[in-house]
Amino acid sequence: MNARVRPTTVARPLARLARLARALTRWSALALPVSMFFWVAQPSQADAALTCSIGSAGGNYGSVDVLTGAPATASATFTVSCTGGTPGQIAILCTEFGQGSPNANSSIRYMGDGAATTIHELYTSSALTTVWGSWGYGTAAYGSGGWAWDPTIASNGTASVTFTVYGQFKASQTSAVPGTYTWTNSTPVLTYAQAGTGTPCTTKPAGSSTATAGASNWTVTVVANCYIGTSPVAFGTVGILSSAVTAIGYFGTNCSNGWPYTMSLSAGSGPGATVATRYMTNGADTVGYSLYQNSGYTSVWGYTVGTNTQSATGTGAVQLFTIYGKVPSQATPAPGAYSDTVVATITF
Repeated sequence: MNARVRPTTVARPLARLARLARALTRWSALALPVSMFFWVAQPSQADAALTCSIGSAGGNYGSVDVLTGAPATASATFTVSCTGGTPGQIAILCTEFGQGSPNANSSIRYMGDGAATTIHELYTSSALTTVWGSWGYGTAAYGSGGWAWDPTIASNGTASVTFTVYGQFKASQTSAVPGTYTWTNSTPVLTYAQAGTGTPCTTKPAGSSTATAGASNWTVTVVANCYIGTSPVAFGTVGILSSAVTAIGYFGTNCSNGWPYTMSLSAGSGPGATVATRYMTNGADTVGYSLYQNSGYTSVWGYTVGTNTQSATGTGAVQLFTIYGKVPSQATPAPGAYSDTVVATITF
């Protein structure tokens, strides 16, 4: 009798477990590759932030004698330094100088000493032809614009440029009052950006930033001075000195505006001369004469301040004063040319 055993419901799950075990045994020798990828965000070159600074630029024209009418010049340097830029790109540097203070006229740069003013100007080169002004980006517009530069950013992300600004104290300011004059402005100011190519600063650079130097002062000292000149008192050719002979000469001065001064004349070089009676000589012979401040021949020219000198106040222009000469009647000496040298002095 053949007997068959039919699997029970319990035996069937056991058989499936056996097959699963055999399958796991076959796969146990295979390596399961496992990998992990790490990604760290790096800043893009286009995101590099350019930061720039600018130095101040003050100048000093020194002591100036405006009576000569000549100009004076001076110069100053300042540096623009940039960091954090993208190597190989262009640093667009727009530098500006404002009008400054005092600023009573929008087209002139004044220097001030109280209510008194003088004029100077700032230029981009020693040729003194192009005014260094402003486009109006970082300071009020002045002139036809500032000065632009576009250096390439170095491999370390930096750029640096040193500029020279040239100043001129203007000529023909003879009426300037002596004193120390100052021009003050919170410039130069820098408007900057970086780009793939250089662009002119006639249009404000896109995405630009601004850096300010702080105060930049320019000064000049106008010194007090006086110049003096005279013309001779020539009595001409005469015969017998039986009557008075007169002639005039001139005392010319050019003194600083508003500056007081005193004019005096020496007694001359004749023997025994005084300011009341001077002597022209020809060898041992003499002719007496006098020099006066007025046409009435009553106030002599001398050198005692407050007594026989003359005082005035300068205007920055030439001032003329008349010297009235008189040879009184006297014994006529031997014929010949008679002369004297009188020293004119100006005290200020």
